[in-house]
Amino acid sequence: MRRSPLRFRWLGAALLATPGVAQAGDGLYVGDLGQAIAAVLTFGLLVVVLGRFAWKPIIRQLRQRELHVASTLKRAGRAEADAEDMRRHYESRMARADQEAERVVAKARNEAADAGEDLLQTARAQAQETTEAAHRQIDQARTEAMGELQETTVALATDLAGKIVGKELDAPDAQDELFTQAMDDIAGQVRRSS
Repeated sequence: MRRSPLRFRWLGAALLATPGVAQAGDGLYVGDLGQAIAAVLTFGLLVVVLGRFAWKPIIRQLRQRELHVASTLKRAGRAEADAEDMRRHYESRMARADQEAERVVAKARNEAADAGEDLLQTARAQAQETTEAAHRQIDQARTEAMGELQETTVALATDLAGKIVGKELDAPDAQDELFTQAMDDIAGQVRRSS
């Protein structure tokens, strides 16, 4: 079926409205109708061929690209969420580590203070023991000195008394009696002098 040229009048009117349509003589030159039909058919054929062989692969490629971009965005979102979780986890671990470090330092300080106090107490106890030992040694030395002094005094008193009395006091009872009396005299003099 062939279309009549009247049906394409609208095409002629459209061509007249476009610049580049040449006008010849006294009438309007619309162009060659065969060329117009060939151009329309070529365009239609081109659309069909491109739609069948080019558009489908292009659209498929675009859809694949879109899916790839979407999956990449999802992975990036998950990676970002994982990174945020890891950051929070590490921050909490760092906070716990800081608390543990503070606890250890406080414990070490307390232990050092306790050890220092123990050392002070030990040093004080040793100083006290040394002082008491020195006092005991002084008391012992004083007792020994007093004993030696008494013995010397008794010996001198005995010699003196023997010279005064004119006899030797060799008997132990006589020496003991004289010793006791001399000790009482010396003790009385020491009390008076102190």
